[in-house]
Amino acid sequence: MLQFPPRLIGAPPVRLNAAPGQTAPMDTAPTPAERIREVLALAGAMDVEAIARHLAPDVVMELPYAPPPLPRRYDGLSEVLGFQRATAPLFERFALEVERIHVAPGPPTVVIAEYRSDGVVAQSGRPYRNRYVTVFELDPSDRIRRWREFYDPAAVRAAFPAER
Repeated sequence: MLQFPPRLIGAPPVRLNAAPGQTAPMDTAPTPAERIREVLALAGAMDVEAIARHLAPDVVMELPYAPPPLPRRYDGLSEVLGFQRATAPLFERFALEVERIHVAPGPPTVVIAEYRSDGVVAQSGRPYRNRYVTVFELDPSDRIRRWREFYDPAAVRAAFPAER
């Protein structure tokens, strides 16, 4: 039996039980949990264009605890990608580690992800570490229609103190 190491974002190891010389059957479509793990891996890598493939055109991203002056809501693919693109250069290093994924079958399918970040702010060299609970709502094509991200705003303020 082969065992591959877990992905950076904390996926469990993958075991292939095929006999020597045979291949294990593969599912063509990822499960909702696998899709969200992939999206979070792309977010950790700041790969905005790849994230875009997983978002519905009418996606809404909500950040209910975003500290002022940051917006708490982004409506539509253009705004969400704009936010993601603006965030990427703020970090010298950034990674996400998924701790748990919970799936509530739909319709609509709802996926709740618990994860943490570890990064370094590009301009100041300050560490950025946060914990998240994000609620993803998927459309019938399993694209993200709603991305509601809860995190500790104090960690954001500590890493990015306001100019005085």
